[in-house]
Amino acid sequence: LTKKVHDLVIAEPGVTQIKRLTVRKSGSVYFASIELGIAEANIVEAHKQIDRLVEKLHKAIVELESVTIHYEPDHPPYQTTVELLDADRKTLSRRFGTTPWLHIIKRNPDGSLISDTLIENTSKDAPRGKAFLLAAWLISQHADTVIMGQADLDENIIALFRSLGMTLRQVQSEQALQ
Repeated sequence: LTKKVHDLVIAEPGVTQIKRLTVRKSGSVYFASIELGIAEANIVEAHKQIDRLVEKLHKAIVELESVTIHYEPDHPPYQTTVELLDADRKTLSRRFGTTPWLHIIKRNPDGSLISDTLIENTSKDAPRGKAFLLAAWLISQHADTVIMGQADLDENIIALFRSLGMTLRQVQSEQALQ
């Protein structure tokens, strides 16, 4: 039965790993306790996904009385902040996709610095879709916070960041926060 639960859980889209799986019998019924990693960063969507998984397990295994699932989103244990900078490498850019420089700051949960890197935004030279290429790159880097100057930004990018739990801060001040 443990293998059946394992196979059903790992087949669920978005489940990236099973950290712990225990199935125990009490009388004629079974109880499952599962700890897993999921790819979903948005907590509301993650809960919906877990609810669907619990329902799927109950339907597939009738004698399964109770399922307890603890999950953790797949996210690095550190916080990543990316400042979008102008050509002078100091001023917060008002241009999202065409910003020349990206200042990437990674910090441990206690606030201590892991890395502080300045890189060129390679998306700025793309013939089309600069903003979406940069957004995809920021997502792939697990950026938690993106800081830039005040600008009109595509509402789809704002909605995408929000759905992934990313924070977009538009700052009036021209100087980078560092």
